[in-house]
Amino acid sequence: ETVSIPAGNHPIKWSFRRSASDGVSLNEGYLANVKWTPTVTSLTFEDWAAGFPLDRRGLLTRNGPRNLPNLVSYVLGLSPGEVSGQPNLPFLKPQEPGTNFVTFRYTRRKNLAGYSAEVVFQDSNDQWKILNPLLPRTVVASTSNTETVEVIIPTASRKLILALQAKKL
Repeated sequence: ETVSIPAGNHPIKWSFRRSASDGVSLNEGYLANVKWTPTVTSLTFEDWAAGFPLDRRGLLTRNGPRNLPNLVSYVLGLSPGEVSGQPNLPFLKPQEPGTNFVTFRYTRRKNLAGYSAEVVFQDSNDQWKILNPLLPRTVVASTSNTETVEVIIPTASRKLILALQAKKL
């Protein structure tokens, strides 16, 4: 039997009946003619979410031990089957003594067609705003599907609350 499987992580299961007609009972199975494309350059959210049961595929549905919304996990480049095992949550590097800046590092999926990942901050009026796009952003690591970005942020005060905002465009 030939089965086409869309992009994403999928467990493969099959069942069989034990046959001892020849006096030998074997518990074996195999897959033949498997075709695999190792690099998916543009994985849509829908293809990504296909790794979850149908009722767990919503943008805001939370899955896995990290309890992240699917949209956030998708934007961060996590895979549905491994939402707990990849260490690419955004973080703030400690400020070096004598400097007036901090570094915010995050990993995002490449080719986020229809979605975005923006660094936001909370201003003095507790309003969330998009960080100045002119601040330098440097890609410090890259894979075929993700890139790790660092943003250098001047610190004008001791209170600085940053986040990575994921949204559907």
